[in-house]
Amino acid sequence: MAAQRVGGTPFISLQANYSLITRAIEAEIVPTCQHHGLGILAYSPLGSGLLAGRYRRGTAPATGSRLAEWAAMPSPMARAFVTGLLAERHFDIVDDVTTAAAELGTTPPTVALAWLGSRPEITSVVLGPRSADHLSANLAGLAFELPEGVSTRLDAASRCTITPPVSGQHHTA
Repeated sequence: MAAQRVGGTPFISLQANYSLITRAIEAEIVPTCQHHGLGILAYSPLGSGLLAGRYRRGTAPATGSRLAEWAAMPSPMARAFVTGLLAERHFDIVDDVTTAAAELGTTPPTVALAWLGSRPEITSVVLGPRSADHLSANLAGLAFELPEGVSTRLDAASRCTITPPVSGQHHTA
């Protein structure tokens, strides 16, 4: 690696947006990190609150919520982020997580965090609780073990629609 060639400290991890809502890193970033021995720290494990039930299908984000603040920003990118996050496909994933939580007698955030914590490519999860109760619930979610069938079902429901490779490299026969 370049850092080693100049006597510097090499990278040891990557922090990436990764959850049942956002799985695009699986196409190329995860394999690259695995190839180079980099850990992956997942941030936004609850899909910016979507997997925690903070937002509802067909309903504008509540005044004062983080997404409402982003939607009100003059930046087209901020508004596009909100629109993309509130996509129907994402609410379909939330529905699947909610159904799994009901089957297991737990909460959707617990199911979402348990799924993420079970991913072998994830070294750690960056949590963003707003209270001690949220922190306790989040930690419990990371310790919860999902049955294999539930994990498989959530994998299928949330699978990334980007087909690797996305690097633009083309192979000819």
